[in-house]
Amino acid sequence: MLKLTKTQAKILAEADACPDEAFEGPEGAQRAVGLLIRHGLLAVMPDESGPTRLRITPAGREELAARATKVNMAGEGVPTPMERRRATSPGKASGRGKIEMVVSLLQRPEGANLQTLVEATGWQPHSVRGALSGAIKKGRGLPIVSEVTEGVRVYRIAGQATA
Repeated sequence: MLKLTKTQAKILAEADACPDEAFEGPEGAQRAVGLLIRHGLLAVMPDESGPTRLRITPAGREELAARATKVNMAGEGVPTPMERRRATSPGKASGRGKIEMVVSLLQRPEGANLQTLVEATGWQPHSVRGALSGAIKKGRGLPIVSEVTEGVRVYRIAGQATA
């Protein structure tokens, strides 16, 4: 597992959450994006008509999965309350709402664990669980299933195959 900064980890999570498999890198983060590209975690999608578009590679998805496992198993990577208040919102940076981001994470075949959802949104764990129950399950009528795998609770939208 690579030593990534919080910014690089957020960029990877944002790339993974994009439904169209391509996103514009965040402004002012060229150095962070460049490192992710050099390590093969992000790839540039050629597009002469507009801004550079990026997509996550299979190696990038593996890195995210490894980080999620490390966070859950070792308890590392959990931000302090001050870091949570200072954290920028990946959902705001991409122009998409955080609920859409959570839904896209839940639609992945492997689903998402609570820590992944907390990191992606910048919300407290109780807020993520409230969004799962309220805005997504009740508000949108999406069936959410919860399973414990290897001691970690994973949420996903029912009907999505597990990896």
